Amino acid sequence: MRVAELYQPHQFRLVERPASDPAPGEVQVRVEACGICGSDLHYFAEGGICGTPNVYPMVLGHEPTGSVVKPVRA
Repeated sequence: MRVAELYQPHQFRLVERPASDPAPGEVQVRVEACGICGSDLHYFAEGGICGTPNVYPMVLGHEPTGSVVKPVRA
């Protein structure tokens, strides 16, 4: 899968990462869109949030939407 990772202050890069198979009780979703929120803006603009510094590289965005590509495993 292709991800945009924040790898240093104010710098993103596109990288390929392997997609993991879902564990029992999980699904795999192909992300079609992802929102960002205030915490993501702090990570990008200030290098951390609430006194906790970023650990690079990191992928921002935790409000995704998409389609299930691998259903729940028993």
